[in-house]
Amino acid sequence: MKVAVVGAGFSGLALSFHFLEKGAQVHLYDQKGIGAGASGVSSGLLHPYAGEQVRRSWKADEAMEATKSLLEIAQKFSAQPVADFSGILRKVDPKQRETFLKHAALYKDVEILNEEWVLIRSGIAVHSSSYLAGLYEACTLKGLVFFQQKIDVSAQLSGYDACVFALGAGIFSFAERDSGPLSQVRGQTLLCKWNLPPLQYPLLGKGHVVPLPGGKLVHVGATYERNSAEIEPCEKTAMSLLKPQMERLVPDWKDMSPIDCRAGIRVVRPGHATAWMYPIGDKKWVLTAMGSRGLLYHAYYAKAVIENIGI
Repeated sequence: MKVAVVGAGFSGLALSFHFLEKGAQVHLYDQKGIGAGASGVSSGLLHPYAGEQVRRSWKADEAMEATKSLLEIAQKFSAQPVADFSGILRKVDPKQRETFLKHAALYKDVEILNEEWVLIRSGIAVHSSSYLAGLYEACTLKGLVFFQQKIDVSAQLSGYDACVFALGAGIFSFAERDSGPLSQVRGQTLLCKWNLPPLQYPLLGKGHVVPLPGGKLVHVGATYERNSAEIEPCEKTAMSLLKPQMERLVPDWKDMSPIDCRAGIRVVRPGHATAWMYPIGDKKWVLTAMGSRGLLYHAYYAKAVIENIGI
């Protein structure tokens, strides 16, 4: 079977790998390159308790396992660490703490440390650039062929037995986009110097701090700028939104000292916390609207799409 995958972020690479595993010949298309969209900007927190309500995510066990499998594969082809499995430290208010007490009893992957902090032991800090590079290398060695080309309509991909459009912001220029409501959210992250004692875990609250290997740099994120289609990063805007969050999350951190700012467009489906997959023809599917849960769900949905295609 000859397959085309459009979009070279988390979902596109997961689709490519699983298609290749099933013996398909796979061509991957992206206008900008591997991980050039929101996936490459992600500061990489992966855990089952997303959102202010800290509810356990739908299909959390299956989604976490699917992503962890790909992380293990990517690590084999990366000289740099693709992830840290130590856990994530979550700052909580009293209501969130009560919810986490229930999670701790039911799922055994949460430890209540004190009135303010819980440790999500199942949490993973994914180093997105290393993960994307390692997974791409794994796909390339299995025969993946990449084309840096914009695809706006499925008719551009004649001669394929199956096509999957794993589109982030590109969904808005895709001719066969479903009429359902979608919105854009700009997410910005800052790369900052870390001048406090090394962090044992990433910190999560309203905002997050993710330490990078070596302990001297951290990713700070992420903004949630609704209905913004601006792609270019703006350090001034990012600082104005993220600094107050850091003052609450890490009060002792007085100098954020950003040295880089990155921006990406997330696609979300209002009122839904999961992605959107739908057919547009015989063995032609669209996968979009991962929102901020791309790391959690990309591998799970890739398998679901392939199962629906019937390979």
